[in-house]
Amino acid sequence: MRAGLLKHRIDLQSNSETVDALGGVVSGWSNYATSVPATVTPLRGVERDGSGQIETQTTYKITIRCLASVENVSPKHRVQYDGRTFDIKSVVDVQERHRMIELMCVEHG
Repeated sequence: MRAGLLKHRIDLQSNSETVDALGGVVSGWSNYATSVPATVTPLRGVERDGSGQIETQTTYKITIRCLASVENVSPKHRVQYDGRTFDIKSVVDVQERHRMIELMCVEHG
């Protein structure tokens, strides 16, 4: 993929746990890769009727280069982009060539 097509900048985050002053465990998200060049493409939207409520959910494909800082990206991580949060559902090594990674994501509401 040409560099010009990676026109968005995303942050990759991992969940970390720390111990607070009272000995309790506090969970939070922290960036482990920032300003990663990416392409963010909406794929489809789904409406679900659960308990009388309509919930919309849009699936996105986020494409990034395979870099050392993003080698271990997995569904345990999430993406921050333009003030929005995306949960990673799957990670695909495009053509298994270790050059491009596609993250199949759902926007976190």
